[in-house]
Amino acid sequence: MSFQKQKTNLSQTISAIEDFFILFGLSLSILTIISTIVIRQLSVYDWIWNFEFLVHNSWAYELAIYSMLLSTFFGISKAYRKKSHITLDIFQSYIEKKFHIKIDFIQYIVLVLFNIFLLFLSIYWTNFVFNSGQLSPDLSIPMWIVYAILPLTCVFSIFNLILNLLNK
Repeated sequence: MSFQKQKTNLSQTISAIEDFFILFGLSLSILTIISTIVIRQLSVYDWIWNFEFLVHNSWAYELAIYSMLLSTFFGISKAYRKKSHITLDIFQSYIEKKFHIKIDFIQYIVLVLFNIFLLFLSIYWTNFVFNSGQLSPDLSIPMWIVYAILPLTCVFSIFNLILNLLNK
């Protein structure tokens, strides 16, 4: 198989994984918030749940926050793939056309280096939280799972930036 075909297959695979996590995170967040609001409004005995059994809806808000984090960070990676990230286009109007490719190359290198730095930093944070054994307050899931979203999306971002750089 040729290099171009392998690059296309890798790009499509990364795209499918990103799309899944973005859709999953947003859907879970929206469904959680809507169901919590509906159940809370329809519940005649809501005060019994809150004061007698100490059952609250804070778990739903926590789940919504974590799923929005998942969608947001995978959305950043997808923005890199679609070349929709923030760039410094102000300089390109003052520079000759032949230098635009060099400026784009420098931008991608800076973004790759930033994502590599963020990857190592997030691995350190995730490892620290993993070793602490910290659990989320309401869902009681290990917090390292939440922190692991950042290094995972950094890897996807680096792949997308490198693939865009190879397409230049």
